[in-house]
Amino acid sequence: MKARALLGAMGAALAALVVLGGRSASAAPPPSGGTAKKKGVLADGSLDPEFRSATVEVATERGIEPGMLLAVMALETGWTMDPAIRNPQSGAVGLIQFLHPAALKVAGATKDELAAMTAVEQLNGPVRRYFAQFGSFAGRDHRDAYLAVFAPAGIGRPDGFVLYAGGTKAYEQNRGLDKDGDGQITAGDVRRSIEGVRNKVLSRWGL
Repeated sequence: MKARALLGAMGAALAALVVLGGRSASAAPPPSGGTAKKKGVLADGSLDPEFRSATVEVATERGIEPGMLLAVMALETGWTMDPAIRNPQSGAVGLIQFLHPAALKVAGATKDELAAMTAVEQLNGPVRRYFAQFGSFAGRDHRDAYLAVFAPAGIGRPDGFVLYAGGTKAYEQNRGLDKDGDGQITAGDVRRSIEGVRNKVLSRWGL
């Protein structure tokens, strides 16, 4: 899960596409409905109560604000909370788009096993184990929970810390995060992006 290209699965249907680690993510929620029971979002667009409770439990355990953890998963899955969602290009899968062998080892599951889980199972197991490796986020900037998924090297760094410089492949894949157009993506750019998603998550679902 370190620097990866964003999922394009949601394509033009997503309002503010952000390229992150081979996965598709949007800052604005798509229309509700059409979701399966195994997902964290029900057919009526509401959060599954068990998934909501698991989100609060895992977030609290790791010292993460629950709304922030929910925002991370919303961004990574295009607001579907689908544990089986895959990036057709990179093959990244799941609620936080597990991709690299090291991340899968921490998750304790293969990509196929992850895709076969319900959202609650994946959150309680692999997602919980992934965040556990970073210790507690209590006392840290809660937005760094997203850096843990997008670019762990940025955790705890100043907002001006450069993650990707202009002219690099990683920058081009994640250009949508360079809101000020200064030719670089910083830890602050990522933090501001996920903060906006968090506000939309809380407005839509509360927590």
